[in-house]
Amino acid sequence: MQDYEKRFYTLQQIADSMDRPRSTLNEWRKLFSPFIPTVGEGRQRRYKREALNIFETIARLKESNETNDQIRDYLGQMVDDITVTVDDDDTPPPLLRQMYDSYTHLLEQNERLESRLDQFQAESKEREELLLQKIDELSAKLEPPEIEGKEINNESTTSNHDETPAQNTPPKKSGLFRKFFKK
Repeated sequence: MQDYEKRFYTLQQIADSMDRPRSTLNEWRKLFSPFIPTVGEGRQRRYKREALNIFETIARLKESNETNDQIRDYLGQMVDDITVTVDDDDTPPPLLRQMYDSYTHLLEQNERLESRLDQFQAESKEREELLLQKIDELSAKLEPPEIEGKEINNESTTSNHDETPAQNTPPKKSGLFRKFFKK
């Protein structure tokens, strides 16, 4: 690189200075991006001077047939700070924003449903208590009164005659239909 006074470089400028194809450096950039300091995104991405040294180290390790994992380990020891790409734009991508909005909407709906459920349960409990109270009142009205500590019994009120008690069952009917279908 002729101009070491420059502060930022394009990937093409670094590739030219290393006599390597830009596509090779682009592949290395993708593989080892946490270790390569950059500024900007997309076509505006520029590389700091330290990135040139890192690309040269990667090239030297590749020539000595080191694996990508070994190169990552080496770069992890060599580079003080792992770079994290931060978007200049604080607005999330549309899909993430839509997912976030949907999630918050679902949370709000869930809270409303839980509130309504609590309300319905409270009303149901009140109705149940009211119904139990009415059942108790009605059962108190239906109980036969006691006479001097004894309950009134139908058998004790009947006469002591030797007559058989009248049956409450109606007499057997012999209709036209029954005559045809006797067993």
